[in-house]
Amino acid sequence: MGTKIKPAIHQKVVALLHDSLAQLSHKQIAEITGTSVSYVQKTWGEVKDAHLEAQEDLEAYQRHLRVQLPPEKRAEIIRELTEQTDQHMVRLKAVQYLDEMVGHVSARAQRKSPEDERPAPMFNFPEGSRPVIVVGAMNRPRDEQSPAPEPEDSIDAEVKEIEE
Repeated sequence: MGTKIKPAIHQKVVALLHDSLAQLSHKQIAEITGTSVSYVQKTWGEVKDAHLEAQEDLEAYQRHLRVQLPPEKRAEIIRELTEQTDQHMVRLKAVQYLDEMVGHVSARAQRKSPEDERPAPMFNFPEGSRPVIVVGAMNRPRDEQSPAPEPEDSIDAEVKEIEE
């Protein structure tokens, strides 16, 4: 009998199967998720009908939207938004959207580099350091009326015990 797949892994397999932009093979999905190709194929068999139905619904929605809201009407709506005088934020966003559509790049966007997008570490420790994290309640007085904690109950005493 095979090993039990965790729900989170199963959800990742399903998400990768549905991701039409990635266009991954079953073998690639199995490698990414650490599962077998047969498991990916079995999962695809279970979700394929729902996936195809959702694709059909999306295509029908897009066709309907093209008929009901052609580009000329969209442009008219955006033009009306840019002429508003009472909602400045809506007006600004509409103008920014139009700028993007016609290819205008703001000075701010030009200055932005891909390195700005990367997350920065929260802490930078010196190489070779071994930080110790202590999780616990701080038993310190909040005001003058609260009794002071006993030294052995304080967080400082716990840190000293760890250091020894």
